Amino acid sequence: METVRLNWPRYRDGVKHIEADTLSEFKPVTDRQEVVPYELAKLKQPLALDFINADTKEKRIAFLSHRGFLGLPHEKEDGGALRVQYFKEWQEIIRDLLIGTTSDDPKVAVETLDQALEKPRFKLSIDYSAENDSLKTFHEATTLYHFMVLECVAAGVRRAHLGRCSHCSNYFLTGHTTGHRADKELCSPRCKTAAHRQRKRDAEKGN
Repeated sequence: METVRLNWPRYRDGVKHIEADTLSEFKPVTDRQEVVPYELAKLKQPLALDFINADTKEKRIAFLSHRGFLGLPHEKEDGGALRVQYFKEWQEIIRDLLIGTTSDDPKVAVETLDQALEKPRFKLSIDYSAENDSLKTFHEATTLYHFMVLECVAAGVRRAHLGRCSHCSNYFLTGHTTGHRADKELCSPRCKTAAHRQRKRDAEKGN
């Protein structure tokens, strides 16, 4: 699969959560923005995983502050804000895409990949390397959301597998393109340490 790139704005002063009557939404603290470049080359820590693992208000604020808003029509309709319900709905869509594209069933994987690419939101661009005097093609995503869709596609094409941490329940990818072994059960060294300590405590209680 071609390299995927995105230059995407995020709010320099972060994002805040606003709760008013029945409305719960995320809004930028100020209008100051900066552009952050993203490139999908490997699958060690895709943005899509950070997105679906943002299961608390604090984690969602952190994601939007560090990565930017998703670039979906809802945000323009709500004056630059993102409602919490929409954030959760798009999380489910990305999660289901990852589950489908990384399925052990090739038929399910292919069907999900076709679905993800049915309405592509990226363009094919050309990059020139003066060092090698060569031209190279790459895919340029149009929004952060569609960059994450292409990450799901890349995970499927590269036959990665979606796992879930036995300690914290976070999703993570395994396979030779991800830097994680296929039999990995814990998502991070932090969880590995925490799980070891928990087993030690359980053993001491048993004695």
